[in-house]
Amino acid sequence: MKFTLSWLKDHIDLINCNDNINTISETLTSLGLEVEGIVDPSERLKGFKVGCIKEYFQHPNADKLSICNVDIGNETVEVICGANNLVKGMRVVFAPVGITIPENNEKLKKTKIRGVVSNGMLCSERELCISDDHDGIIELTKESTVGSEASRFLNSIDPVFEIAITPNRQDCLGVRGIARDLSAKGLGDFKTLDIKKVDGEFKSPIDVVINNAAKNKCYVFFGRYIKGVTNTESPKWLKDRLISIGLKPISALVDITNYITFDLGRPLHVFDSNKIEGNLYIKISSNGEKITALNDKVYELNDSTTIISDKKKVLSLGGIIGGKESGAQIHTKNIFIESALFDPITVAKSGRHYGIESDARYRFERGVDPNSAELGIEIASKMIIDICGGNPSQIVKAGKVPNENKKILIYPQKVNKYLGMTVSSDLVREILVKLGFNIKIHNSGFEVDVPSWRSDIQGEADIIEEISRVNGYDKIPILPFRAEPKLKRSKIIESLNVRNKARKILVNRGFNECISWSFMSNKHSKYFSNDQIELLNPISKELDVMRPSIIPNLIEASKRNFDRGADQISLFEIGPIFDKKLPLKQSNVLTLVRAGIKHKRNWDQKKSEYSVYDIKADIIDLLKLFNFEIDKLPVDQQVIDWFHPGRSAIIKDFKKNKLVSFGEVHPKILGKMDVGFPLIAADIFIDNFTTNDKQVSREPFIPSDFPSVSRDFSFIVDKSVSAQDLILPLKKSNISSIKEVLIFDIFQNDSIDKDKKSIAISVILEPSKKTFTESEIEKICRKIIKIANHSSGAELRK
Repeated sequence: MKFTLSWLKDHIDLINCNDNINTISETLTSLGLEVEGIVDPSERLKGFKVGCIKEYFQHPNADKLSICNVDIGNETVEVICGANNLVKGMRVVFAPVGITIPENNEKLKKTKIRGVVSNGMLCSERELCISDDHDGIIELTKESTVGSEASRFLNSIDPVFEIAITPNRQDCLGVRGIARDLSAKGLGDFKTLDIKKVDGEFKSPIDVVINNAAKNKCYVFFGRYIKGVTNTESPKWLKDRLISIGLKPISALVDITNYITFDLGRPLHVFDSNKIEGNLYIKISSNGEKITALNDKVYELNDSTTIISDKKKVLSLGGIIGGKESGAQIHTKNIFIESALFDPITVAKSGRHYGIESDARYRFERGVDPNSAELGIEIASKMIIDICGGNPSQIVKAGKVPNENKKILIYPQKVNKYLGMTVSSDLVREILVKLGFNIKIHNSGFEVDVPSWRSDIQGEADIIEEISRVNGYDKIPILPFRAEPKLKRSKIIESLNVRNKARKILVNRGFNECISWSFMSNKHSKYFSNDQIELLNPISKELDVMRPSIIPNLIEASKRNFDRGADQISLFEIGPIFDKKLPLKQSNVLTLVRAGIKHKRNWDQKKSEYSVYDIKADIIDLLKLFNFEIDKLPVDQQVIDWFHPGRSAIIKDFKKNKLVSFGEVHPKILGKMDVGFPLIAADIFIDNFTTNDKQVSREPFIPSDFPSVSRDFSFIVDKSVSAQDLILPLKKSNISSIKEVLIFDIFQNDSIDKDKKSIAISVILEPSKKTFTESEIEKICRKIIKIANHSSGAELRK
């Protein structure tokens, strides 16, 4: 994100830092807005002086050249100049002999032009790399001091800051959001936006309709028709702003939308309304539809892209890029302004699918302030009418602005406890108010209304982080850890010891360990629980609930093995199961299954299959390993719905804690799961086990201090390559931030070579030292793709 000092000062009165670049830079970094670079154009213009043209006359040997006598303070020099805007007494930028000209990076030499020596040069903006203007030399104001540094009087010379925006700070993708943070830190007063609403003069001839299928993809759409505009060259101040951050001015209409995108973080689009047939429709694309975008590329659409169209054609990819045919051109006379709010996930998926990078996509996929949609169209309307003229219609609106209205309670004593220091209630209130939060006193604390532009604020901890960030992390005192009088046995290690001890005996008894999803299909889970925890955003329809039992997963695994010719199946898995009655707690269970042939037929014995008694023997050996007195443990014949009545049992300890439930899986359930062979299963509740005589409770999981990031990859691999071949090298790689690699899709179809298949994985990245920036995430992603390619020949699916 780039911006200039003068641009920043449009939104904040920097009264407390005297425009000091270093102070601003250090403050931004302390706020988490890391400054990656500062370009100060005045540095490259050192030595260029303010001159005054005392007189000028035509060169005797050249019709288009003039000889100028220029006062540079300590002397008057003769300079040859070809500009046509010379005026006696004019203040100019003088380049002395020996100085480096920014445009060509060459040193200026004393030269003889048509028989007359030129002792320097009078500069245009292009020669100083200020703009592309080369029609005449720069004219400075009369207040410019002759002989002093010219950079002091050049309005276009403005320091440019470039900062790294982390994915959670989408509110700082506009200069106004950055200014708000600096104001909260105490660098100056945050300025109020001067918004003058534009009154519509007539009803818009173009209406907007959001189709039902797109209502959760485009929440709200504001539009305005303006007729009789003159799309001209932008004013100098606007062109200078865009050039300073690396954007090329195109025309007033386009430049205004680009300016508002970077000024307020509000993407906009302007249509040439003469190219719109009928009304605008926001809908989901159909396979095969095409659009030629503003980048001159033709895209063939899939069936899941949010588009803006008229009654005949696609005009724009919603939140990503506009179409070339309907975009505003220099001859455009009538326009329709779009200011909409698109779903971040949909924009991100479509943007990745088509490989389109745009400023609009960059902001929408991170989340744009919902309330900026109407604000954006009002500001754009005012700027367009002021610069291009025209008559505005009334605003048209489709959809509804989402209103989460998040309220969070915080208490000063809890803030102090979290931070390990005392922060006064007055300071807490002051910081939050300056950040845009509304505060109400609530008992001994505050009720905090989260502003619409801070979608990253979800709870009390986020509010406390904001207080600490603005107050200064450096103010948190460094305290030594309190020494424990005696080292206690880790409960996490105890749990691992139980698992490892159990693994050893089960492997010795012929079992293989499985690792399956913690999700499963409601179609199967309903046989094992009446209260399922449904996922709000499942990765597939087959994984839409949290598993209430591991048994269905192992049944599926057994079936797959049996279908592939395995006739002896012995599997176990250790993992969590989830109960809706205890949403804040998960139980760890060791699950066993046996199926198939126990002994094959030979000369000494007949063929036999596994029975309940075989798995009972496994359980007994396991209980003995953990020093349970088998003979004294009560056995309950309680009927369990998913076990065969009369062929199942429950074993409890003396405190009535359930240790084991086991039995033959009910034939009806096996039939519904399309399993054609008997299967024996057991659930062993290892949370009630310990490797010593003393029972210990489990400690809560301690999360990372920094937000994790998930990235999905879809790879094309040879049919012979297993998912393990793909994910194992990633897990073993030197990318220390990889926390987890999960497979969420494997398929083959006609779009993929018959000898290939697609494997989709989700990689969870967890930073250890600081929150990832987008560039760091992209770098890790490139490494992941490279490792997958080297280890298994995987190619990223386009």
